[in-house]
Amino acid sequence: MISKISLENIEQFSIPTYSWDYNDTPVSVKFMLSAEANIEIARFIFEQMVLENIKRSFWHAKSGAYLLTHSIELFLKGCILYKDLGVKMNHKLSEYYKKYKEMYVDEQYAFLGDIDNLVKYIENIPHSQYERYPVDSKGKEWQGNYSIDISIFYQQSVKFEKDI
Repeated sequence: MISKISLENIEQFSIPTYSWDYNDTPVSVKFMLSAEANIEIARFIFEQMVLENIKRSFWHAKSGAYLLTHSIELFLKGCILYKDLGVKMNHKLSEYYKKYKEMYVDEQYAFLGDIDNLVKYIENIPHSQYERYPVDSKGKEWQGNYSIDISIFYQQSVKFEKDI
């Protein structure tokens, strides 16, 4: 996709992005705001792929998938930290999801997105490595034949965006 923004003209604009209240924002809220940003960008990537405004490549889909799964991790951490600042941080989505379900039992906290399948999907790969890197941490090719269905990921990103 060719940018519609002229690089020659962009210098005349100042487009700063600040968070004046960053230091006053609770850690749990910072996690949730990061989750919101990640899921919006993930949805945008899949939406643009569906509309054929950007390449429908496996590599573009991997980037969107990473942002989607990372947004859920950030959201779960934010929700847990909201109630328990002493929780230990790791990258085990299944542990966070289990703790989230223990802390937020009311139906109003149920996900629209298919979080159960997302957690199963993530458990089969090292934390975000598959989506971010073409090889594993030892430099070896990923084994298997992988695919990402952009229509499914788009649908799920829309649902998770409502959850977050």
